[in-house]
Amino acid sequence: MVKLIITWSIRDGREAEFLEFVNNDFTRLFLAMNVQPTEAWYAIWGEGPQAMICGIAAGRMTLNSSWR
Repeated sequence: MVKLIITWSIRDGREAEFLEFVNNDFTRLFLAMNVQPTEAWYAIWGEGPQAMICGIAAGRMTLNSSWR
């Protein structure tokens, strides 16, 4: 099993567009790659990435074949 973690820092003023992308396009992409979404985090304040999305794949080969 492999955990995929993707982080973003969102450009000012683009938060609504980003959330729409995550809720629509990105989730479908994850599922098409055989990655099961497990968690999503959105930071309102603090240091570090503003958003993080995680998912689980069966193994490294599943991810490798999906990236091609």
